Amino acid sequence: MNRLSIKTKLILLVLFSVIALAGVGIIGNSGIRNTSQVVDEIGQVRLPSIVALGVINEGKTAIRVNNLSALQYKDDYSAQGQFTGLIGKNNDNWARINKSWKLYEPLAHNGEEADAWKVFVKKWNKWAQGEVDIAATLDELGQYHNEETHKRLFATLQRQFESQQQPFADTEAALGKLVALNAQFAETSARHAAQTVKTAQILMLAGGLVPCWSRYCWVFLSSAQSPARSPTASMSQTALPQATWTTGSASPTTTKPANYCAQCRRCSSNCSRASPPIAR
Repeated sequence: MNRLSIKTKLILLVLFSVIALAGVGIIGNSGIRNTSQVVDEIGQVRLPSIVALGVINEGKTAIRVNNLSALQYKDDYSAQGQFTGLIGKNNDNWARINKSWKLYEPLAHNGEEADAWKVFVKKWNKWAQGEVDIAATLDELGQYHNEETHKRLFATLQRQFESQQQPFADTEAALGKLVALNAQFAETSARHAAQTVKTAQILMLAGGLVPCWSRYCWVFLSSAQSPARSPTASMSQTALPQATWTTGSASPTTTKPANYCAQCRRCSSNCSRASPPIAR
């Protein structure tokens, strides 16, 4: 690795950095896309569903309250205008229900919610048919009748009210299940979005540290692969005095190189004192 040129090392380091930044961008884009999908589901499906179902439930309850309020005119044989007013209020409630129904029905529904919706529609149709019969009775009461006809119509109205109790309760339960499912899905989506954001942050942080980690590993491996220079090798590379023989001399003449240091002089003097004279 030390044999690589500085240019090559810089190119590799930049390449690692670019790859790491690209990974950070991909991870960030994936996290943003997943979070956007969850937010869209909550904002465009779950919340509108809960609002629409709430309006349907409110309208259903208002219709029942209006119908029951007709009982106060049981002995009022001249309350034809009151019955007509109740019919008008119920028509307004039905208009609100139909508007919310059209808003909720085309929204995306998963398997469990789709099954719950089918059950609700069956129960709703049964209850709605009973309300149609009640509306017909109220319409007759809104016309002028004698006392006997008035009492007969009120007896019919009371029987209709009693028969509507169970369908109303069944519709209420089915509608409540739909609202609970949408609230549960919205909560699950919110938790999933939070987990997605957290995971993306961790991965982006890890990806951002890759260049620094790569540089650290590069320096560490380079130092690990460099051969250690021992003191002996250093001494071998230090120029020592060279001994040469001259004619008529019992001892060699020492030729000192240019890089002759103080340590070499001490070593040379020690060696000359310790070595015995050499005879020719």
